Amino acid sequence: MVNYRLPAHRTLAAVLGTLCALALAGCSHDDSWQPQQRATATSVCDGAFDRQAAQALTSLSGATRFREVKQKSVSGTFDQLIKDLKAMQGASDADLGKNLCQFSAVNQKKSTPVQVHFGWVPADHDSPGATTSSRTATAYTFARYTKSTDNYAWITFACTPNWGDQDSARSGYLTATVNTYPPDTTDSAMSKSYRDANIRMAYSASAKAAGKFGCFKESGLPKTLGQLKARPIAAG
Repeated sequence: MVNYRLPAHRTLAAVLGTLCALALAGCSHDDSWQPQQRATATSVCDGAFDRQAAQALTSLSGATRFREVKQKSVSGTFDQLIKDLKAMQGASDADLGKNLCQFSAVNQKKSTPVQVHFGWVPADHDSPGATTSSRTATAYTFARYTKSTDNYAWITFACTPNWGDQDSARSGYLTATVNTYPPDTTDSAMSKSYRDANIRMAYSASAKAAGKFGCFKESGLPKTLGQLKARPIAAG
C-alpha cells in the first residue's frame, strides 16, 4: 500500500524527475516542442499562468520576458506532461513526478530558474487533515491542502486522471509545486506579498492541469481565485 503524503518540495523535483529515465526505457517525449527564448508571463510554461498569476510572476521576477529550457526532466507542455505521467504510472507504485517547465528571466544579472513541478500519488484510505498556517508558511482557505512560503508554494488536490484508457483509471492526488527565488526579506509585508504571489501561480497551474487531466470538478478548486484568505496559525 502506498501511503499518501504531502510533498517534500526541496527533493521532489530532483528525485522524481529521473524516474522516467531510470524505470522506463519506453517513455516517449514530443521532441517537436521548442522552448521560447522570449516568452511572456502569460505564454511561458504552456500558458500555465492566468492574468493574476502572470502579474505575480512579473512582480516577483522584475521581468517581462522569460527564457524556457528544454531538457529530459521537463515535459514542456501539459499534453506531454500527461503522456509522461501516464507512461510512468505503469512502472510501479512509486510516486510519479515531472517538471512541467523551467524558465528564467531574460536580461537579468542574476536569474535563478523558476520551476513548475507536478507529482501524483495513488489515494490512500485515510485522507490527511487540512493544512494550517505557521510562522514560516501560509495555508489558504480556497483549497484543503495548500502551503506557501517566500520561495515556493504547492497545492494538492484529488484527481483521477483521464489517461485515455478507462482500465487505467485510478484515484489519487495531484500536487503542483512552484519554486521561485525572490530576494530574501525580513519584512513581514513583503513576505506576505511573496507568498500570495507564489500561491496564485500554483493555483493557476493547478487549475489548468486539473482541466487537462479531466478532474477539475473532482479537484474542488475554485473556478477563479479572488481575494486570498489565510488559514489560522496552528496553536502550539
